[in-house]
Amino acid sequence: MDIKRVVITGMGALTPVGNSVDEYWESLIAGKSGAEPITKFDASLFKTQFACEVKNFDPLDIMNRKEARKLDLFSIYALATSNEAIIDSGIDLEKVNLNRAGVVWGSGIGGIKTFQEECFNFKDGEGPPRFNPFFVPKMIVDIAAGHISMKYGLRGPNYVTVSACASSNNAIIDSLMLIQLGKSDFIVTGGSEAGVNIAGIGGFNALKALSTRNDDPLSASRPFDAVYTLNPSLERLSDTNSKMSTSSSTIRTFGSKLVMGEIIFKVHVALFPSNIYLNQTEKLT
Repeated sequence: MDIKRVVITGMGALTPVGNSVDEYWESLIAGKSGAEPITKFDASLFKTQFACEVKNFDPLDIMNRKEARKLDLFSIYALATSNEAIIDSGIDLEKVNLNRAGVVWGSGIGGIKTFQEECFNFKDGEGPPRFNPFFVPKMIVDIAAGHISMKYGLRGPNYVTVSACASSNNAIIDSLMLIQLGKSDFIVTGGSEAGVNIAGIGGFNALKALSTRNDDPLSASRPFDAVYTLNPSLERLSDTNSKMSTSSSTIRTFGSKLVMGEIIFKVHVALFPSNIYLNQTEKLT
């Protein structure tokens, strides 16, 4: 069987160091850290009081207030980044077979803040238990892929991968294989998380997985440390498409293995100038 080269045609990013691909890239080159004191809740009594939050992002810039109330923040992040990536790709959705265009997203936890808020409301409430009718739809991890597909009318493969910190890489690998196997022509893939909240920070603190270097957040995240800085708001998305005529990069190889009880996925992406043209039937070399 011929293995088609799969190319990345558009990208989007909403991160602690930039709310677009360009901003994110410039911050990476400059060595900028996104670690700052937590602002999303009062963390003064927590062992860890800093995190890498998304900054200067208003959901109302991409949707109305009524829509935003129906979504957990991780789904809002997914819609923001997918919109940037699809625009960046230049794809004309009216010329695409939407039955062969899908969404494979990644998220380790999903709507943890929604779950937290509903539990708090139940504990503080009186009388018969009352829950928001959007509780489950907001919380479930695969809802992000569903909202992206509904927004753009994509009727192909649709699901979310859950493999802890490797969830987004897992989603990219699945997208690659779906296209290589001829199951899809165009896939929106990537991942989102929104875990800077009481349950997220508290849970990882209990695991002793977070740095407690509160006096110096900028140096808290260090290679090969036994602990890390919570960066759940980092989203990355690419439109992986085997039929587009231009591309920014191509996915070459991938691998996965189990290390200390956690599945590790690695994706090798080769970067090319934007004027490279790839044929749909071009084989990997």
